[in-house]
Amino acid sequence: MAKGTFLGKWMGRRGVVLILVCLVAVAFVQKLIKMNGGHSFFAGGNPPSQGNQGETGDASSSGSGSVMKFVRVSIHDPEVNNIEACSILVPEGWDSKGGVTWDPNLGVQAYINFDVTDPQSQAEVDLLPLQYYCYLPNSTVPMPQGSNETGDIVWPPITDLEQYARTFYAPQVLPELNGAQLETQQDMPNIAALLQQSAGEGAQAKAGRVRFAYERDGQPWEEDIYLNLVYQSQAGMMVWYPESAAVVRAPRGQLDRMTPLMVSILHTVRLNQTWYSALMYVRNQFHERMMGQIADIGDISQMIAQNSDELRNMYSESYKAASDAEDSVNQSFSETIRGVNTYSDPYEGRPVELPSGYNDAWVNANGEYLLSNQAGYDPNVGATTEWRRMDQRGEAGQ
Repeated sequence: MAKGTFLGKWMGRRGVVLILVCLVAVAFVQKLIKMNGGHSFFAGGNPPSQGNQGETGDASSSGSGSVMKFVRVSIHDPEVNNIEACSILVPEGWDSKGGVTWDPNLGVQAYINFDVTDPQSQAEVDLLPLQYYCYLPNSTVPMPQGSNETGDIVWPPITDLEQYARTFYAPQVLPELNGAQLETQQDMPNIAALLQQSAGEGAQAKAGRVRFAYERDGQPWEEDIYLNLVYQSQAGMMVWYPESAAVVRAPRGQLDRMTPLMVSILHTVRLNQTWYSALMYVRNQFHERMMGQIADIGDISQMIAQNSDELRNMYSESYKAASDAEDSVNQSFSETIRGVNTYSDPYEGRPVELPSGYNDAWVNANGEYLLSNQAGYDPNVGATTEWRRMDQRGEAGQ
């Protein structure tokens, strides 16, 4: 089945999800084999590997009462020379683990997954798997629903976010949804408009939040699933996919209070440019049916190691466009969620969303953040790492 040239636009979108949620909530090296048909998205992926936590510097920790520190956690990909796939900032003292899940038979190829947990409340932040779908309602060739068609799962487009979550995540990824009660569903048309603009002419999008209630270990829990879905059609064929997908959960009664902090964690995900570039390269190889040029996984790893600069240059514009689009979506999201402020990061030159309720915000060259309410607090006193104060762009939702 030949896909239209419009696929070149959406193949350049970010793969994880981040998604990107995400999103997003969603890669490259196992490009060796191509299998058509019979492969279901419902199959589980490889278990995540433990993320490596970076240096945390010398400043005061979040244990000092009115100071909260975000430390940088690096998620590496052992399948590709163990290079960094992405980084994420988590509150100091929280547990984190993550990895890269691969499937050489799917067009998405790989997605990043991680789990961040507060050991006190047990609240969690998870990225969800990503996948590409296609649908040809008038196809003359049999295309069974759920089958693999050149890397995309054959499935009619789903525009209802609750239905999507129950259909693709409830079976294995989020088993708590089996029997869970829908509480609320919130559309986010401002984010959908940004997704449509980024995806290109003719694209449609659906973005929003779905809240479910259920019991966990005999206690009532709630979780919000954030989904950004994109739909593109040409010549009677529909290709659709979650641009990002993520879930935040907490014991009942705590989720609303913890949401600003947990969505801030999601918004600190940063894909490594070298890893992203290799992902885009191998995805294109997959869709161009050039797997014959790739002998084995070792060859891919060696190719990446020897040509990382060339790959970075090849996909630098795509990486920047994806980063800019993600920043726009994150900032628009912050305007929807109360309790989140947007700051200007002087090191990265891009906005960052952090919980409100603090007088000062600081950042160091490692990409770590400090939030403080202490009068006269200066993290540079007695520290060997330089901390710079960040300017607030405006308090979201107020």
